[in-house]
Amino acid sequence: MGLRTVVAIAATVTFVACVANRYERNIVHLYITRWTHIPRADVQRIVALVSQATPQPIVGLTQDRGREKEVFVCTCWPDEKHAAEDVCTGFRLHKTSDDWHIVFRGSMSRIVVGLTLSNP
Repeated sequence: MGLRTVVAIAATVTFVACVANRYERNIVHLYITRWTHIPRADVQRIVALVSQATPQPIVGLTQDRGREKEVFVCTCWPDEKHAAEDVCTGFRLHKTSDDWHIVFRGSMSRIVVGLTLSNP
C-alpha cells in the first residue's frame, strides 16, 4: 500500500467519524417544535442528511401545519466567531416516495431562526 492510499483511507475514516459525531450530537440535542409530528425514523433520516450537509449544529426542526411531506431545519454556530451571514442556515426538506431530500438551503439570522421555531 502506498502513502497516498494510506492518507486517503485515514482522511476518509476521519471524515466519516466527524459526520457520525455531528449526527450523534444533533440527534441528542434536537429540538422539535410541539406542532411537528413525524415518525422517529424520518427524524433520524432528516438529521443524517443535514448533518452531512453542514458542520453547523442543528438547532431545531419544524413543520408547517398541513405539510406532512415537508420540514424545515435550522442550524447555527453556537458562538459569534463566525461572520454574521454565515451564523445560521435553513434547510427545507421534502419527502418523496423513497426518501427525504434537501430542496432548499439558505442563510438565516438568529432572529429568523427564533421566529421559525416559535410560531406554527
